[in-house]
Amino acid sequence: MLTFRTALASPLFVYAQSPIHSNVLSTQLRSAQPNRAGTIEFKSSYTQASIWAHTGTYSLDYYQNQSTMDFNNAGVHVSDFESDDLTNALTFYNELLLYSRGPMSLSAGGSLFYNNVKNGLFARTSFEQGIQLNYSYITPRHSIFSTLGLVHRNSDGSSVRDENLSPENLSTSWAIGYEYRLNQQHSLVIESLNYQGWASNDPDFSETSNEVVVGYRYRLYRLAVETLIVENIRNMDNSTDIGFTLGLRFSI
Repeated sequence: MLTFRTALASPLFVYAQSPIHSNVLSTQLRSAQPNRAGTIEFKSSYTQASIWAHTGTYSLDYYQNQSTMDFNNAGVHVSDFESDDLTNALTFYNELLLYSRGPMSLSAGGSLFYNNVKNGLFARTSFEQGIQLNYSYITPRHSIFSTLGLVHRNSDGSSVRDENLSPENLSTSWAIGYEYRLNQQHSLVIESLNYQGWASNDPDFSETSNEVVVGYRYRLYRLAVETLIVENIRNMDNSTDIGFTLGLRFSI
């Protein structure tokens, strides 16, 4: 028999992996159900992704350890930026529970994002803000999560510096996830993460970024280990080709 205490559900701990959204503030799929009073949770994850996209306007082909970026028609060519920081950010998130009854919970959250890359090809400073509405329906065996988000971004905070691109100052996002618990230790999770296009005047960057996440979670008391795959769907030139993430959670 599963219990909420031993099988507390939550979405996978993963961030947007599309080329631009992964380097700015992007809302994350979150559970609206609050943790028990006094609980402190530590979460950490490592992601390695392959980015490949090619259109008549630009080409992207880079990995975490070796990267090449080429914006042909825009007159921008960036390559050999191995070990350069794309983003060095601190994010603050606070959440308010609006409603909770039985398996259903509704919450609202706000994020503050400060990014400061001091040197290198991607040196920049940006301050961004986001709000989101989270809904959860959690039972001992099945869980559903959903999030609607809105982010205000700095127009000068882009990792792609090009006068021909007009960034969106306001960007929406939506996500939904489902977790099926096989038993107290093992869970399978699938999620759909969707982000509004980053630029308003580019045929590819203005398209929605759509990512599907498939993952496995192993729980042992207050420890949880997650492995997952992030795969791009629909627009092949506005998101990661594929990404792999290993995550760790620990609560006290």
